[in-house]
This record gives sequence, C-alpha cells and structure tokens, in this order.
Amino acid sequence: MATAALVAVGLGTTGCNNTNSPNQIEIPQGTYSFEDNFFFDSNFLGNAQEVRVAGQFFGRLVSVASCTPTGGIIEIVHTDLLIDPRQASTFSAPFELITNAVDGSQMLCISEDVNDTAVDPVIGSSGRERFLDALIEVAGGIIPVSDLGFAGLGSFTMVPRNAAFAVQFDDIIDPASINTSSIRVLQGNPASNPLDNFARIFADPNYGALADFDGAPGDEFYPTRIIVDAAVSVTEANANFLLTPNLTGFPASTDANRANIQVRMQSRQPAFQALPILQNPGGSGLAENDNGTRDFETNEVVRAFRAGGATGVTGDPFSGFLPDNEQPAVLGSVGATLVGPFQPSNLNDNLEFVIPTIQFDSVTCAQRPVEGDIIV
Repeated sequence: MATAALVAVGLGTTGCNNTNSPNQIEIPQGTYSFEDNFFFDSNFLGNAQEVRVAGQFFGRLVSVASCTPTGGIIEIVHTDLLIDPRQASTFSAPFELITNAVDGSQMLCISEDVNDTAVDPVIGSSGRERFLDALIEVAGGIIPVSDLGFAGLGSFTMVPRNAAFAVQFDDIIDPASINTSSIRVLQGNPASNPLDNFARIFADPNYGALADFDGAPGDEFYPTRIIVDAAVSVTEANANFLLTPNLTGFPASTDANRANIQVRMQSRQPAFQALPILQNPGGSGLAENDNGTRDFETNEVVRAFRAGGATGVTGDPFSGFLPDNEQPAVLGSVGATLVGPFQPSNLNDNLEFVIPTIQFDSVTCAQRPVEGDIIV
C-alpha cells in the first residue's frame, strides 16, 4: 500500500483488548486507503496469540457510488458496506439512497467525484476529500449492539429485520475460516433453529489490513470484520446455491425483552470432531477468556440480539424493519382473462369471492397468483 494513498480519518470503533499478543501496528484506527478502498482497523497483522471480539454493530447494507449531481454513476467504490441505518435524507452531505425494485438491494450515491483531486479554491477541498468526508459520515453511523448474554430477560439491542449485523475482531481474520460451521446463526426462544440457508455470512471487504500470508510477493487484504446478512435477494441466492431468497431478513421477535437471534463463533475444536474454527491467518483462534459472552458447553463465543417485531407486539417502529419512505412501484403487468363464474367466499361480504381460473395471454408469462397481486 503506498503511503500517499493512506488518509487518516476520524472513524472510531471499539478498542482492542488482547493482552496476550504482540503490539498492534501503529497505523491510526480508521485510516482510509484510496488505493485499495478500505478502512483500516487496529489489529496485530495475524500475529495475535488469541483473537478477541472488539465490537458488534448493525446498519444498512449498501453499495456506495461516486455520482454526478444528476445521479449518474462515476464509479462504484464499495460493495456490502454497512452504513448508518437512517434514511439518506437525514444526512448532512449530498446523498441519494436508491433501491433496486427487482431484488431490493440498495445503492448510496454520494454526489462527489472520487477521482477529482484538484482543490476547489472557493470550497477549499477536492471532490475526493468531500467524498471521503461523506463516506465517513455514513460509515461512522452504524449502531453498537450490546453484549448482554444470550438467555433470560434483558434490554437486548433491537436489530431491524432487514439490517445486517457485523462483528469486529482485534486481529485480521483468515477468510477461509469464515463459514457456516465456524459461525452459526440461530433463531428462536430459546435460539435453536439454524438460519444457515437463510443468511449470508461473509468477510467484510471494507475493513481490515494488508499482510502477507499467501507466500507470493506483496501483501494481500485480510478482513477484521464479518457480516451476517439475513435479507438475501434472489440475485444473492443465485450466486450461492446453498442460500434461499429471504427478503424479510431475520425472523420477527415476539417478545421485546428476549433475544431471538444468536451469532455463535467456535473458539475450540470439540474433542474427536473436525469442526473448523474462526482464526487469524497465523492459525490462532478466538480467546476463550475475556472475550465477552461465551457458552461454556459448546466453547462458542456468542453475541445475541433481538430482531425487530410487529409494532403492535414489540412497539418497534416501521414494524421492526429499517426506515423506508419509498412508495411502492409497479414493476410490470401481465395480460390475463378471468374465467368465471365467480364463487362467493363470504356470504356476508359481496366483495369477497373466488376466481376459479385465470387464463394468461402468454404461456411464457403464466405464473401462479400470490397474495398481494393486483387484478385490474
């Protein structure tokens, strides 16, 4: 990484607490690399003897693009970046949050040219500097999640159902050790049902450091965070045949005082079992002591939270989802003929009836109607 490409910024996160490791490298926390497009997290460059959780957060998962004032995309700078979960209209910088109507993915457009390094004599900064200021604003707004154990009653942090959950570590992580065996996501009260096929678990590509463990000349990127994203789009599911589309995200909680989601990270291989563990590139796993909540029966480090629920049940705003003020839009229409006679389904309501057959104009476009379809 070229020194000129590093910019020290004020993006703060939870500090590290590994007392059994060599000194951390001295690049300031939150330093941004324009050469590699990532934020630097304090870490031990894979040399920690034990890896500890440095913090856990939730936010809105988006792609981030540098855009023109009219909304044209100059460059997509980040993918799968966790940002402040509020609406873009609440931010101070010029943002536009765009939702893909087909798969529900979101892109944050920052109306500054990330490639413009010329300082505007009137404003006193370049487009790149203003882009970074805006990026810091949204990336720094992710919400901390409290570690309150995983059982019993408590004021567990409410994570909106379609938000993403991130865990930050005090050292870089070997991406090959991130899988559904080393990191398990469970739901329920008590949490016992796996969400493996309904959530993406992956290395955060936006936070980490450069180190050399592959034996080839030069450093390569290693993450310091993992992300759990339960709002899986059709596009994301198609990219991973093990996943099932799940646009609603985490299962809704039904009790405002109990956690219904657990993220469990294996810290030690059970006896006579070859389960993989989460580890740094140097081969060290998670610390079993001084690492927050731990299940002593399974040797797993655990972080639990309450997913959003229906407002009438839990009191959560937006029915437990992320704020969304966008109006519904029609994606398309399919020609069809309603074949009668219609049959009443409720003798007390003349407007409720059963349509025996819907005959589509095109066999190719024929599809089974579902609740919510509009017939005009």
